[in-house]
Amino acid sequence: MNNRSSQTISMLIWRSVGQAVILALLAGFVLPFIYGLVHHYQEKHQHVQQLASLLTTSASTPDGADVVAEQVNVLLENEPSIQSIVFYSTSQPINDISQSLDDWKNALFADTVSFNYPVVSKYEDFESVRPNKPTSNQQLATDLSESMSASSVTDESIGNMNRNNTLIGYINITMDVKVLRSHWFRSIIPLWLTTLLLTIISGIYIFRKLNWPVKDIEALNGVCGIIIKNAELEQLPIIPQRFNFQELTQIKKALAILFGRLQEAKQGYDTLAAFEQQLHNKDVSLDVQLHNFQSMITHELKTSLNAIVGGLQLLDYETLTRACHQLSQTTQETK
Repeated sequence: MNNRSSQTISMLIWRSVGQAVILALLAGFVLPFIYGLVHHYQEKHQHVQQLASLLTTSASTPDGADVVAEQVNVLLENEPSIQSIVFYSTSQPINDISQSLDDWKNALFADTVSFNYPVVSKYEDFESVRPNKPTSNQQLATDLSESMSASSVTDESIGNMNRNNTLIGYINITMDVKVLRSHWFRSIIPLWLTTLLLTIISGIYIFRKLNWPVKDIEALNGVCGIIIKNAELEQLPIIPQRFNFQELTQIKKALAILFGRLQEAKQGYDTLAAFEQQLHNKDVSLDVQLHNFQSMITHELKTSLNAIVGGLQLLDYETLTRACHQLSQTTQETK
């Protein structure tokens, strides 16, 4: 059995629209938030891979220590999302080079993520190769900026090493995901505020649009209440309708037709009741006339018979024949 309390159509419309707007806001903010953050994290991860490729290339040269030091200083100054860059030497390969989880888990829940990139030597003797001229810090920064803007370097190029290359260590880059998220939040807040403002304006517009049929429904409900409370209502009240909605127009026409039929039935019933009263009055009148007629006939007959009987009584003292005497007795007994 349905025990739910009754509710009006306007209340149902407002509640349904409110729930739909809330769900739309949640879906419109949560899903883009997750997708945007994960996409931003993936772009930053790819960027770190490009930087790692530059560092590993520089570290593989005989005088790579100084070059890498300069490049690391430039990176740490310009990349706030990179927490640390550490080089450690080892000749043993690490099986699990990438210590990261899935991208979406790292982007949403991790605080820091570390990545290890192998450094291999392309020269058998570090002392046999010397650079022709030293590299200045400005030139290092320029090379680093060009490498940061490139998009063709991946881990795949690191894995395709010649067998003659020698593993000399790894570069560990730790990315601060909390700082990454914070910067992304600050950059996305203006867009969110703009989207929220547009959503609020759209919601107000939709509510105003839906308020039109709600007002017409409330007006129709008020007219129905007047009809229910006034049983002797002879004329249908005016049903205001601000907007020409087909459904409400059909309901209005149907209500007017039903009210007209009800008035016709009531008029027919009143006419039939009046005719029945007339028939009843005619029956009463006929009974009275019949009683009066019977009374008049009885009086006239009695008057005539009394005269006849009196005459016959006088004839008893006269000499009558036997037949006349019997007739006189019969008349007196009949009276």
